Amino acid sequence: MHAAKDKPRPASTRRILWIGAGVVALYWVLESTVDAVIFQRGDLVGQLFAPGAHELWHRSLVACVISAFSIYAYLAAAARKRIEHAQEEKQETTQKYLDMAGVMLLALDTSEKVTFINQKGCEILGYERGEIIGKTWCEHFLPEHTRQDVKPVFQALLAGEIEPAEYFENPILTKNGEERTIAWHNTILKDDAGNINRVISSGEDITDIKRAEGMLWQRAVQLSLLNEVGSKIVAVLDLDSLLERATNLVQESFGYHHAAIFAMDREQDELAMRTKAGSFAHLYPPDHRLKLGQGMVGWVALHGEMLLANDVNAEPHYVNLYPGVLPDGSELSVPLQIGEEIVGVLDVQSPQKNAFDENDVIVIETLADQIAVAMENARLYNALQQELEERVRAEAIRAQAEKRLEHYAAELERSNKELEQFAYIASHDLQEPLRMVTSYLQLIEQRYKGQLDESADDFIGYAVDGVARMQMLIHDLLTYSRVSTRAKPFEPTNCADVLNHALANLKLAVEESGATVTFDGLPTVAADATQLIQVFQNLIGNAIKFCRKDPPRIHVSAKRKGAKWLFSVRDNGIGIAPEHVERIFLIFQRLHTREEYPGTGIGLAVCKKIVERHGGRIWVESQPEEGSTFYFTIPAQGEATKIEQNK
Repeated sequence: MHAAKDKPRPASTRRILWIGAGVVALYWVLESTVDAVIFQRGDLVGQLFAPGAHELWHRSLVACVISAFSIYAYLAAAARKRIEHAQEEKQETTQKYLDMAGVMLLALDTSEKVTFINQKGCEILGYERGEIIGKTWCEHFLPEHTRQDVKPVFQALLAGEIEPAEYFENPILTKNGEERTIAWHNTILKDDAGNINRVISSGEDITDIKRAEGMLWQRAVQLSLLNEVGSKIVAVLDLDSLLERATNLVQESFGYHHAAIFAMDREQDELAMRTKAGSFAHLYPPDHRLKLGQGMVGWVALHGEMLLANDVNAEPHYVNLYPGVLPDGSELSVPLQIGEEIVGVLDVQSPQKNAFDENDVIVIETLADQIAVAMENARLYNALQQELEERVRAEAIRAQAEKRLEHYAAELERSNKELEQFAYIASHDLQEPLRMVTSYLQLIEQRYKGQLDESADDFIGYAVDGVARMQMLIHDLLTYSRVSTRAKPFEPTNCADVLNHALANLKLAVEESGATVTFDGLPTVAADATQLIQVFQNLIGNAIKFCRKDPPRIHVSAKRKGAKWLFSVRDNGIGIAPEHVERIFLIFQRLHTREEYPGTGIGLAVCKKIVERHGGRIWVESQPEEGSTFYFTIPAQGEATKIEQNK
C-alpha cells in the first residue's frame, strides 16, 4: 500500500483539478460579460477584475461550489485508482503463486472460454498465456475425437445436472499437435444468486506414466507368450511339423504381419523357405529359395549375425522380390544356430516403418534359440529312428549300429533333459517376476484408480524391478544353453593367457575388494578358449563375492594327473557346508538370498557344463568359514604339451 502512495498521481486524476479550475474561470468570464453587457453594471474590465460586493459574493459562492465538486471528483477518482491498483497487485501476486504450482491450473466461464491459466498449463500446451486466454477450450485444446464426448458433460455440469468429477483422465492437444494425457480434478464456483459461473480445474500430465504402464504390460505379455511358444514347440519331434508350428505360433502369438523360417541347403549354397505365415505368405511360391548373401535373409545366413531394418529402403542388404506388392516397411532376420553351424534363419516383417524395438529383438533371438534347440532335438530323434530302421535291415552290423544308437540316445536324452529343464524354468521359476509385474500393475489399477500419488510410482518401480529380474534370468538361462549351441571347436589354448584374460575382465572387482590372485605355471591344453575364460572368471568371481571380512586371497594351480590336467582354485572365503557341495552345481540353486549376495545361481552350473563338454569333471572341497578349493580336470594334449612358467 505504501508503494501505491509513493507513485505519481495518474494524469487522468490531475486532469479533474484542471477541468474544475477551467470551469471556475469560464464561469467568472461569462458572469462578468452578462453583468457588463446585459445588465449594464459597468464595463467588462471592471466586472472581471473589480466587481461589486454583491456580484463578488455571488460569484465566489458558485466558484466554491464548482471547486468543491472538482475536489470531490478528484478524491473519488484517486481512491478508485488506488483500489484498482491494489486489485492489480493482488491479482499479479496470485498469478505468481499459481504459476509456481507444479500442476496445470485452469478456469473456464459458462461459454467454455479460458479465463485463467497458470504457467505450468502454458508449458504443457506449448502456448503463450495471451494465445490461450479467451479461447474456447473444447474447440482449440481438445483432440477432435474427444470433443463430442466432453461438451455434453461440461454443459450438464454448468446446468447443475451432474456433480463435478473428483478425478478423470482425458487427452489434450498441444500447439505442435501432440496429444498429452491429463489427470483432472474439478470444482465449480457460484455467484451470489447460486448460479454456476466458473469451473476450476487442476491437471497433472501423466502421459509418461501411461506410456510406462503400456510398456510394462507389453513386456509382461511378451514374456508370457515366449514361455507359451517354447513349451508348445518343445514336444514336437517331426522337423516339418516343428517348423510349421513354430512359424504359425511366432506370427499369431506376437502379432507380426509375416513370419518365415528358412532352412540351409549346404549342397546348393541356398536357403529354402520351409514354412511361412501371415499377410505376405501367399506371395511366395512353395519352392521359394534364396542364394547365400541374397537379401537380408541370405546375409544373415552367410554371416551368422542378426540384422534389423526398421526402414528397409535404408538397408543396403534388403531386396524387394515383389516391387509394388510388398510394402517397404520393417524386417528383422535372426540366425538359427546349433553350435557353430547355421541351420536356418527366422525372418519377421511388418508393413510399418520402425515396427521393431530392442524388446522385439530380444524376443525373436530367444525364439530363434528355442527353435534351433528343438530342431536339434528333432534331428537327433530322426537320426535315432533311422538307426533303428538300419538295425532291422542290417543285423550284420548290429554291434556298430548299437554303439551309434547309444551315442544318439545319449545325445537325445541330454537334449531332452535340457529342453525339459528349460520348459520347467520357463513355466515355474521365471513366472515369479512375471507375476510380480502383473500383481503390481493390477494394484495400480484397482487401488489407485481415481488418484495418483507417490505410492503409484513405488508400485511401478516394483514392476520394473520384476521385469529386470526376469530379463536377468532369461539372459543367464540363454548363457547356460549356449555352452553347447554356440560352442567353438577345441584348439591349443595357453591357460596362463586365459587366466590373465579372466583377471582383466574382473579387474574392477579385484581392485574394489582388495583381492590378491596368484597362480603357478599353467599348461597349454586343447580347449575352447572363450569357455575356459568363463570357467576361471566364474570361479574367481565367486571367491571374491563370497569372502569374509579379510581381503580375498585366491591361488590357481595345475598339475598333471595321468592323461588329464588337474586345476585347482583355492580361496579363503566363507566356505560351503558338506551337504551343499553337490547342490551348488545345479542350475539356479542358491545358498543365500539376493539381499546377501547378488546373482541368479547359474555360474557354477555353467562351469560344470563347460568342463563336462571338455571331457572333464568339477568338484569342490570345503568347510564353513575355512575357505574352498574348486577342482576341475581337462584332458592333456600329450607329451608335447608345453608349460608356461608365468607367476
